[in-house]
Amino acid sequence: MTTQGSLLAISGGNAIYIITKNSPDSWGTLTALPPPPSPFHSHTVSLTGPVATCIHFINNDRLVATFLQHGIVGYDLHTHSILWQLQPRTCYTGASHLSPDNSAVATTNLYDGIDWYTLQGVHLEGLRLKRHSYTTLMNIREDLNVILPIKFIEGGTAILLGGTDGLAHIISSGIGGGDRQVLDHHDGVVQALVSRPLFGIGTFAF
Repeated sequence: MTTQGSLLAISGGNAIYIITKNSPDSWGTLTALPPPPSPFHSHTVSLTGPVATCIHFINNDRLVATFLQHGIVGYDLHTHSILWQLQPRTCYTGASHLSPDNSAVATTNLYDGIDWYTLQGVHLEGLRLKRHSYTTLMNIREDLNVILPIKFIEGGTAILLGGTDGLAHIISSGIGGGDRQVLDHHDGVVQALVSRPLFGIGTFAF
């Protein structure tokens, strides 16, 4: 939902739907956004249908969505059209989060860690753009390779990342950034994260 509360985006099947709020207790009809094309130039790559893994609003007029196999896509919410598409570094993209200044996207890649993409200049329309900046390598267990939550914190200087081993990680943003702190939850998959600044100190709940 947008911060103004006037638009709601939901993902279902192979589509993303936008719902407009008509009044405090009434929502309008669903409008489906167009599915993205293959992010790869080669037609020999076999993909499943587009599946959105995360959706982010930029104000009331743009939307950024990450797809499991179709990269990162920007939409114009006035025309309900695709503005641009970023080619993923790996075959799969898990969860994602927009930086507070909307200049970058951090994604978990279901392979070897966190991929960082720049959004600077993507206002120029285009498909299959290459905007991968760098990768923060993580130890990912093949037997517990699931989509994990990721969230920018501390004004974008760090991210909070879930884990499959009962650990959540605070990782510095930027090239060469690594673990700043490991939060031990003892056991199990950390699949939901909430952060709340409190007197300049981050308070986290799993």
